[in-house]
Amino acid sequence: MNKIILLDELTAGQIAAGEVVERPVSVVKELVENSLDAGADQITIEITEGGKSGITVYDNGHGISQEEVSLAFYRHATSKITSVNDLYNLSTLGFRGEALSSIAAVSRVVLKTKPPNEKAGQKIEVKGNEVISLQAVGCSSGTSVQVTDLFYNTPARRKHLKSKGTEAGLVTGMVQNIALLRPEIRFLFKHNDKTVFHTPGSGRLIDSISAIYGVKTAREMVEVNATEGSITLAGMISKPSINRATRQYISVAVNGRYVRNQLINQAIDEAYGGLVLTGRHPMAVLKLSLGQGQVDANIHPAKMEVRFDRETEVISFIKEVTRNQLKKEILIPTYEQRGAAKREHEQWNESKSGTVWTEKYMDGVLPVQKHFESKNKQQNENILSEFNVKTPAKKLQSDVFRDSINDNSKDNTREASASPYDINARIGNAKVQNSEPQTGFPFLHVIGQIAHTYIIAAGPDGLYILDQHAAHERIIFENLLAMMGSEQKETQMLLTPVSLELDYKSRVLLQENLWDIRNLGFEVEEFGADTYVLRGVPAHLSTSKGETDLIDLLEELSDIQKDKDFYLAFTIRLACRNAIKSGEILSLSAMDALVQQLSCTNEPYTCPHGRPTMVKITQQELTQMFKRTN
Repeated sequence: MNKIILLDELTAGQIAAGEVVERPVSVVKELVENSLDAGADQITIEITEGGKSGITVYDNGHGISQEEVSLAFYRHATSKITSVNDLYNLSTLGFRGEALSSIAAVSRVVLKTKPPNEKAGQKIEVKGNEVISLQAVGCSSGTSVQVTDLFYNTPARRKHLKSKGTEAGLVTGMVQNIALLRPEIRFLFKHNDKTVFHTPGSGRLIDSISAIYGVKTAREMVEVNATEGSITLAGMISKPSINRATRQYISVAVNGRYVRNQLINQAIDEAYGGLVLTGRHPMAVLKLSLGQGQVDANIHPAKMEVRFDRETEVISFIKEVTRNQLKKEILIPTYEQRGAAKREHEQWNESKSGTVWTEKYMDGVLPVQKHFESKNKQQNENILSEFNVKTPAKKLQSDVFRDSINDNSKDNTREASASPYDINARIGNAKVQNSEPQTGFPFLHVIGQIAHTYIIAAGPDGLYILDQHAAHERIIFENLLAMMGSEQKETQMLLTPVSLELDYKSRVLLQENLWDIRNLGFEVEEFGADTYVLRGVPAHLSTSKGETDLIDLLEELSDIQKDKDFYLAFTIRLACRNAIKSGEILSLSAMDALVQQLSCTNEPYTCPHGRPTMVKITQQELTQMFKRTN
């Protein structure tokens, strides 16, 4: 056996550095956090060649006194804590005393510093944790740290660094996140002597978002501010029209510390369920504050991860607050916004395979909340509460409306042979009975239909274009959700009951999930040994497709029965399958009824898949299009 030995200080330092300093972005993070802890309100970050050639961070903080400069590079030398008890009441970003020591172990560091009350500053040069020089110098108050020759003594680590552009991108992302979460600090970030961004330090989050993401993006952000007990969430989130292909644009701080937390990101994503397309993610800048001792930041040397004492409560709070704020906003995208979003989505699709939806679906990643394995009434009530569904939205004469089209249904892009007169005759002069429209939903005057696909309507502030399929899909979807929580199920009884021909697996699944299936509005009865009869279908679906819809449901249960989202996913599919399609001719009365019913849904601006139900061309945009002067 090999003998146990004590590692020399250089080897031990390099091992420790490997936990803290993985690449240039790690160095930048540690130095910027030291500047923030030093009370700086102006911080400048300069990198060269992605940080591989050089990193310099300047600040105007309180500096380091002459007596303490040399101590700053010792391992576990810190001014942040004095005992283990302090770890549970941290008020600073750094506390381990590893940053400067770990950085100096694998690079050459030159530090200049001067407290405001001292006449001269100090300059110390350290390489491989060996002090090369220490002398008095003239410099401004604060601290500057210059790091060069990163990983000079660990060539294997340097070899595995990515390209200059990739490393620069990682550093930029880190600095952006910190700058967004600290709008009271004036940040200047440069790469290869070129300014990347410059925040004003005004203390207003909207100003920092404008400086980093642009004014157009900032205009589409909405404020969040909520408190429950000792938990507070504040910041800004994007409207669904502003979304990205990754979660990198979700910036979260916990008690002032920028962190990456999968559960928080997932909660924010789920809050946007049904509002953005699959594979897209919102933008957010959020500060989460918890009481002392409720969060542990001492679980990883890099301090990018935290652990919550009441994790479930915290995550639920984030999701609820985000979702509730979105419900308050008018989420109709303008023509210009939808154009930009469409271009982004097309670029994203080009970079992915054609089976993205299938793969996502089979993996259980759906554009909706993830709660749908309903085995009892209470679970369904929780689902309804999450979607804020209280009572079923009244039927858009669904049986009449659909049946007028079903006779000529062939596929999603067909030209319908049913005439507007036929549809009018079916609907008759019956008035649509429904609840009050959503607050903020514009009063729309229907003008007509384009390409048998889009409804054109005049609004108080511009022209509105509605996708008839997406709008009807939203109505049916919410009707189905509402039915789940209603004591009286709206079921259309079939004139002739249908005997179901099911294999053994389907029969077992039908027995196991009979309560849920009936809760959707299917009227199914056992009829002798191993035989079932379908007597009715949900009121908002087509009677002619009832048997197919139920069999499809059982097949999906068989394929993804372990997926908690199958029930909601299938509800979305039912709505899609039974909604009017592109190519179907509608009368004005049918279009009016459709718009009226849409206005009374809880999420009228998107279909369940996250596609918009309508876009708006503002009066100003029309003026610009026609080059009018007034």
